[in-house]
Amino acid sequence: MGGCMSTPSEDPVADKRSKEIDRQLREDEKKLAKEVKLLLLGAGASGKSTILKQMRLIHNKPFEPIEIEDYRKLTFSNIVGGMRTIIDVMDELNLAVLSENRRYISLVDSEPPINTGETYPIKYLNALKSLWADPNVQECYKRGNEFALAENMPYFYADLDRLFESGYRPTSDDILRVRSKTTGITETRFPLNDVVFRLFDVGGQRSERRKWASCFENVTAILFLVSLSDYNSCLIEDRESNGMQEALLLFDSICNSQWFVKTSIILFLNKADILMDKIKDPQQQIKKHFSEFEGKPGSFNDAVEFFKMKFRSLNRTPSKEIYCHVTTAVDVQNVKIVMAACQDTILKNALRDMAII
Repeated sequence: MGGCMSTPSEDPVADKRSKEIDRQLREDEKKLAKEVKLLLLGAGASGKSTILKQMRLIHNKPFEPIEIEDYRKLTFSNIVGGMRTIIDVMDELNLAVLSENRRYISLVDSEPPINTGETYPIKYLNALKSLWADPNVQECYKRGNEFALAENMPYFYADLDRLFESGYRPTSDDILRVRSKTTGITETRFPLNDVVFRLFDVGGQRSERRKWASCFENVTAILFLVSLSDYNSCLIEDRESNGMQEALLLFDSICNSQWFVKTSIILFLNKADILMDKIKDPQQQIKKHFSEFEGKPGSFNDAVEFFKMKFRSLNRTPSKEIYCHVTTAVDVQNVKIVMAACQDTILKNALRDMAII
């Protein structure tokens, strides 16, 4: 009867396959152990894509020529589309451009596609210059927080002559400031100390958030971005909602999610430069929008500490630490310093998850 029994060694084919499966599992475990998965989350226009671009620059992953050309085309769309939005908002505010600038409105309304290598149509240069110099356009732009107007307009409009030059090629600064809505999920990989960081950028506007759940497994850390300048701004998709309140609600749901009980959260209080400029204006004080603010009017440090407290107070897990950094995503040196500090935190937590420390 013993002849009816078998062992793996009596079936060399099955035995070989079993060893191969074991070997593959060990290889997969090693590969997983050398990868760190990071999620880049936050509300729309918080600066996530800008941080992702900075990470590429910091880790020497230059933009390909085809990407640079796409950004060149997108820059034209930003400057023309941004002005078109201002003109539309002026109608709502019962503002009108000066009579000599009316002829340019139809030009701004009909944005042509830019072909590869094609210089921007020169007729737009004087039109955009004249419109940007129009006092009523500037009056409207001062109220940009009420209508989610693009924050990159002053940067590009200060240098229109360069953008319209033949052979114009976007600089790194241009690429960092050009705005495009993130849809879907993009992944960027970069190595650090024999570990591959996989950074996932997910669209932040409300319609995109349903896609987030597909990224939630095996996350080492979350980089959550907040636009400090949104304390008095509306959402692109909902003018009735305050951008900072939206960020607080979103952070609450992420920080206390069952998916992220053991996940490190690194909070980036971003757009510090814009906050600093805004709060100098007596008409844009934080207390007007957050009555509980007791800091000194116009004090950048008081403002930052207030918002740090607001976000940290949402954490309902005492053992979870919220690492906080103040950033200006378009400032390469600032982001480089902050990310160096973050990488230490991320690697330590990755090693902890692997049970190495």
